[in-house]
Amino acid sequence: MKEPRDHHFLPQFYLKGFADGDGFVHVLELNDGRRWQAKPAGVAFRKDFHKVEWDGNPFQLEKDIANKIEDALSRVLRKVLDEKRLPDGPAVGHISDLVALLAARVPHEVESPQRFAHEKFKEHMRDATRTEQRYEELQAAGKIPLDISYADAVKCMESEEAGRVRMELNNNAKMGHMLRTMDRIRELLDARHWALVFAPAGTNFICSDRPVQLNWYGDDPPWTEPDYDMPGSWVYLPLSKSVGLVGHLEAGAGSGTTTAMVMAHLNSLVLGSATSQIYFAGGDFIWSRVDGEVGNTADLIRQLQNGTRG
Repeated sequence: MKEPRDHHFLPQFYLKGFADGDGFVHVLELNDGRRWQAKPAGVAFRKDFHKVEWDGNPFQLEKDIANKIEDALSRVLRKVLDEKRLPDGPAVGHISDLVALLAARVPHEVESPQRFAHEKFKEHMRDATRTEQRYEELQAAGKIPLDISYADAVKCMESEEAGRVRMELNNNAKMGHMLRTMDRIRELLDARHWALVFAPAGTNFICSDRPVQLNWYGDDPPWTEPDYDMPGSWVYLPLSKSVGLVGHLEAGAGSGTTTAMVMAHLNSLVLGSATSQIYFAGGDFIWSRVDGEVGNTADLIRQLQNGTRG
């Protein structure tokens, strides 16, 4: 039996919450406004995304994650959506498990060491290839990561700058980063007070390829990016088309139905941080436009086709 190669960065059990009445998830491409739909199995995946090498043998982390993590979380999420309330006692920790999984597993986070390493490599090689003498001195000292001549190194950098070649980390490094990030976020979420928010009638929450939102309160936030243990920060995650999750470090209001304006703001947070796709249940959804007005699905598609997102 062949191992599956379509590895989901958003679990199918989670995507089902954003499906329409026929079980289809609607996808909006943010680069051009193209819209299409598929069952959860055909959405939010990449080829061999979780594939790693273990003792020289390929190992499908996708299957391991599904068996050890997703089965339990799918039952918890289903119970929350059915009962419209959070788990009691220690079981509420599964909510933090779900947030950590969805924050760490998406391409934006998994690829972050790749982006960092790529920029550092280019910076180092630009400096090393300033002169042939400097390159040879650094190579002799073991400080050049490539076993090639100066002339070839210059050609390599020219191709790199032109986008014809690219240094790529192996998947083991990326998956290691994903698992460490998941553990770190999970530990920092222990102090969060969670509450549910319910969509007003006739509106839907949207999801994206980067669904977990971490933000500062207020109109004058600190200049630094928030982290999951920082006072004054809050976490938002859409759980389904009708239910969202909000987490505060300070004890706040309990669960309840939100307003249309807040709903539009929450959808805009998801839209603004998305990498390339949003997922929704079809029909219309609302979001906050940059002019302060509430936009709908058609407004967003029109702007995307014109080359702007917000």
